[in-house]
Amino acid sequence: MNLCFFKNLKNISPYMAKVLGVSQGGGMWYEGDQDMATFRWKATEYSTGNVLNFAVSLFPSGSIEFFYGEITAAQYNKWHAGISNGDDLNYHLLDISNTYNVQPNTKIVLEPDYYMSDMKITEDGLFYGTPTQSYEDVDISFSLMDSNGMQCLKTLPFSTDGINKIVIRSTEISAGDDNIIEFGGETVFVSVKLQNISDEVVNASLMTISGQDQYVGLIDNTQNLNAFEPGEIVFIEDAFSFEVSPYVPNNHNIIFNTQIDALDESYNSHIYLKAYTPVLAVGNVAVDDGNNGLPEPGETIQLLVNIVNSGGGQGL
Repeated sequence: MNLCFFKNLKNISPYMAKVLGVSQGGGMWYEGDQDMATFRWKATEYSTGNVLNFAVSLFPSGSIEFFYGEITAAQYNKWHAGISNGDDLNYHLLDISNTYNVQPNTKIVLEPDYYMSDMKITEDGLFYGTPTQSYEDVDISFSLMDSNGMQCLKTLPFSTDGINKIVIRSTEISAGDDNIIEFGGETVFVSVKLQNISDEVVNASLMTISGQDQYVGLIDNTQNLNAFEPGEIVFIEDAFSFEVSPYVPNNHNIIFNTQIDALDESYNSHIYLKAYTPVLAVGNVAVDDGNNGLPEPGETIQLLVNIVNSGGGQGL
């Protein structure tokens, strides 16, 4: 499968390949309701007869989940997984594409990015909107393509509410074994990268975070600061910490208000994080009796239950 085809076709694909069919007992199945729509394939590779099992679930929130079961594929048959807007520009190709050791029960979650959804751009190139949150020196990339396919990309900084002299360039979290907020009861440490984007020394003294989230309890919400030279970037490891409630829902947004004090002025912004939890449900149930797969009088059987995790956190 040519990558150009993937980029120029509007699609959501757990496994896009030209050599797949549904002969020899294969097929495509659908199940769903108002909360989820799931499409499952049992496909056959034309050139080899190999069988591939995969599925995709779509959610009203915009989340997409890819599932992979038993998959055997020839290495000379290229395939792609991901999403594409079909315009050769806006697409997300997953790293699992063109790999041939996909483990059974592999799950990939794609979360929609609604960042800056309050801003729009016209065909004439006018960038406009009414921001519902503060933006600090955010890099916005604009692409222009002519009728011959020639393309130019330009990145410009964007800020609201004036310009904070010290901005939050990035955040990192330390939580559990995988640095993802995915289990209630965890203590989470937040590291921040700050930069003085002005052309003068800023005598910063203190940074604080605050919030009103019922699932979050702040442990350490203050961090002492020193003077920032013009353009200086400072990384502060484990600057803040908080605890997450065991009852936090899946895909929960955690928003902290931030304030940096510097002599007679303050700079306000936000930190955006997300918490995940497992959402477990009983999937397929099968009977193993060594015979016909049916429980009959006098038999000793093994009941095989497939537990499906539709959440973003690991189910241990």
